[in-house]
Amino acid sequence: MKRIFALMLALCLVLCACGPEPAVTEPPTEPTTLPVTDPTVPPTEPPTEPPTEPPTEPPTEPPTEPPTEPPTEPPVVHRNPLNGTVLEEPFVGRTFAVTINNVRPALPHRGVSQADVLVEMFANDYCTRGLALFTDVAAVESIGSIRSTRPNFTDLALAYNLVVCHAMGSDVVLKDMYREGIDNINADSDVGYRDYTRYYDQDYDWEHTLFARGTELVAAAERRGFDLAVSDWDYGMLFTEDGTPADGEAAGEIELIFTLEGHTKTSTLVYDPDLGKYVWNQMGREMVDENNGEKEAFTNVIILLTSVKTDGHGYHFAQMYGSGRGYYACGGRLIPITWEHPYETYPFTFFLSDGTPLEQGVGNTYLAIAPEESPVNWQ
Repeated sequence: MKRIFALMLALCLVLCACGPEPAVTEPPTEPTTLPVTDPTVPPTEPPTEPPTEPPTEPPTEPPTEPPTEPPTEPPVVHRNPLNGTVLEEPFVGRTFAVTINNVRPALPHRGVSQADVLVEMFANDYCTRGLALFTDVAAVESIGSIRSTRPNFTDLALAYNLVVCHAMGSDVVLKDMYREGIDNINADSDVGYRDYTRYYDQDYDWEHTLFARGTELVAAAERRGFDLAVSDWDYGMLFTEDGTPADGEAAGEIELIFTLEGHTKTSTLVYDPDLGKYVWNQMGREMVDENNGEKEAFTNVIILLTSVKTDGHGYHFAQMYGSGRGYYACGGRLIPITWEHPYETYPFTFFLSDGTPLEQGVGNTYLAIAPEESPVNWQ
C-alpha cells in the first residue's frame, strides 16, 4: 500500500514539472548570405536624398523706372541791355546818344518816346539838358532838337560806350571828347537837318531847329569807320518782367526839383496805370513826342543825387564817380536806392537799401542826375 502511494506521488510530481513545450523554430532552409567586403573598393554609402527645400519663386525684378536724363540747363535769355526786352540773339552793336534841347522855346521834342534811356541833368544856368540813348537809332524818324554837348555827357559816353550826336560844344568839352576817344557826330554839318517850317512859319529861334534822322546817324557812323559790332559791353542794368517794388511807398506822382545855387527846374513824373508808365511833365505841360503824338512815358524812374559844381563859364559839373543815394520808382511805387560808378568805363549800378542789386522793370527809363540838395516829393 505504501509502495503504491509512493508511486502515485512521484507521478504527480512528474506531471507538475512538465508543462507544454515551446514551439520549435525550424532553421531556414536557405543559407543566409552575408555581404562580402572587398578591401580594394571604398565602401559605398547609401544614397542620400537631397534635403527637400520649399519651391523657389522666380526672382522678382525691381520695377523698371524710366531712365533719368541729365538735368538740362535753363535756356539762355538774351535781353536788350538798356530796356530788358527779350531778343532772339545777343545784342551786338553800339548805343547812340543824342543831346536833347530842353528849354520851353524848343518844345516839343522828337524821338524821346522811343529812347531806351533819357538822362536829364543841369547843363547851365537854370536849364536842364537831355541825353537820349537808343539801341536801335535807325528806327527813329527824327530826333531833337539837338544842342551842344556838355562835360558830363562825355562821362556818360565813356560809361556806356556811346556814339554821341551833338551840335558842337565849348572848346574845353570838344577837346576832352577827342582826348578820350569818344566816337561822335556833329549834327550841325552834313548829318543833321534844319526844320525851316519851325523857323519861318512857327517863329522858333534858329538854335531850336536842328534835328537828325536815325538812319543818317548810322550811315554817318559807318562812313567814319566807327566800330558798330560791339557785343561784350557791360551796361550794368538788370531786368525783371515787373519791377514794381513790393515794399515801396505809393508814388502816383513824383516831383523832382533840380536845385543849384538859387536856380530851380521841376520835372514831375505822373503814373498812368493804363500805360503802366510814368509820363514826363515839365514847364506846365505833358511831354508829347512830335514824331508820333505819343506821351513821353517811362516804365522806370531813377533819380541819382550827387554833388554839382559850376565853372567860370556857368557850366554845371556833376560828380559822376563814387557812390551816392537816390530813388527808384516803377508801377506806381517808390523805394530808396544807392548807386555806384567807380571809374570811367564802368556803368552805373544800382542797389536796394540792403545791398541787393536793383532789378528794373522791362521797359525804358527816365534817369535824373540831380544836385544832392534837390527836393524829391511823392504822393
